[in-house]
Amino acid sequence: MSSIRWTLLFLCLLFKLSTISSASTSKLSQRDLRPRMMGRGLGDASEKGADDAARLPNMASGSFRSSGGGASSPSSDAMSGGECGKYTIVSARGTSEEQENPKGYAGFIKGLMKQVPGGANYEVVYPATTDYLHGPQQGATDAMEYIQEQMSKCPSQELVLLGYSEGAMVIIQLLALQDFPAESVSSIIMYGNPYWQAGKSWNYGTAKSGKGIASATGIKLPPAFGPITQDICLDGDIVCTSSGGMKVHFKYPGSQYEKDAVAFSADMFGEGDPPTPDASDGGGVGPREGVGECW
Repeated sequence: MSSIRWTLLFLCLLFKLSTISSASTSKLSQRDLRPRMMGRGLGDASEKGADDAARLPNMASGSFRSSGGGASSPSSDAMSGGECGKYTIVSARGTSEEQENPKGYAGFIKGLMKQVPGGANYEVVYPATTDYLHGPQQGATDAMEYIQEQMSKCPSQELVLLGYSEGAMVIIQLLALQDFPAESVSSIIMYGNPYWQAGKSWNYGTAKSGKGIASATGIKLPPAFGPITQDICLDGDIVCTSSGGMKVHFKYPGSQYEKDAVAFSADMFGEGDPPTPDASDGGGVGPREGVGECW
């Protein structure tokens, strides 16, 4: 049995189990759970590969090495521009990572804030569990509510969107929401994206073939955002290529690709025209063709 089939069967089982456990928490208010925004006081995953896939929900189980610590302590001048800073990094963590100070992209946040002063970070509030059907939707909704609130106060503030693994699903679903302020997005960075597709001009990393384990949903990055995006996938990362194993999935933190992503985002501030998503470009949340009951 191919590694992708093992992976899909595994995710199917997880989904069935998660629907049971999520029933009691589905009514929990996401806004009530929002953490304080960092930098200001607002309240705000071969046969071996099949075995490794079982580790997908455990991104926070010690597989990440700290790259200079968490991102909870931005420099004191992070909001030097006053009440409205230059930019906000809206980040969505991977499955099972802690809500506060997730390690997967801590190095990126720290690096960008150091290179470009005047930024802050908002960590998207969502379950980040194995409920891949509903969790990313909840995250996209929370991010949208925060962004709309922030834009009403700081309309000229720019956004950097950041997602790791399941968090990349959150970011892509966010981009497809009605009334999303595309003109405010400066750059988009994603690692180990389950929606990843080979052959795209915005792809970065060593992977040249394959497709993400959730690509069968038809959900994908709207192409209009391509010029401001780095969708980073490493060869052998089972989450974004459906082959290999989970070990590679944890190699993004501290890598050269992380450093390159920081430089990319820094260079994108104030450059180029904002993307204008169009339904005709085939982007956004597409039809769920060929999808079984697990999705």
